[in-house]
Amino acid sequence: MDRAVAENASLVMDGVSIVPGSIDLESYAELADVIFLVVATLDEEAFRSRFETRAAEQRQRPPHRYLENLDAILQIQDHFLEFAERFGVPIVDNISFDRSVLLIIRHIADTLNRSGSFDTADVLGQPT
Repeated sequence: MDRAVAENASLVMDGVSIVPGSIDLESYAELADVIFLVVATLDEEAFRSRFETRAAEQRQRPPHRYLENLDAILQIQDHFLEFAERFGVPIVDNISFDRSVLLIIRHIADTLNRSGSFDTADVLGQPT
């Protein structure tokens, strides 16, 4: 993040290693617009189904390893969700790809709009 700020570059960081609350976002408040979201599949059966679907589509990532460890994976997700709630990080329930993308874009646009970094009227060609 420091490098992206120094280079005035946009950056998307993705991964379960970024625990909500583990990065001091306040230190970036004057330097960059940092938007933190947690995207999670909250329904256990839908979560299981995704691993089964992955098995049919991606042979290099066998699902049995994930399915055998589903309880541990769900515990890790619960831990993330607890931290997200504690630190006020929005959670997107990943029900469908299209819906999730729409919610993420809305959240980003709303956050940037509130911060004054972005005006949706400019993008939509509407007068403010």
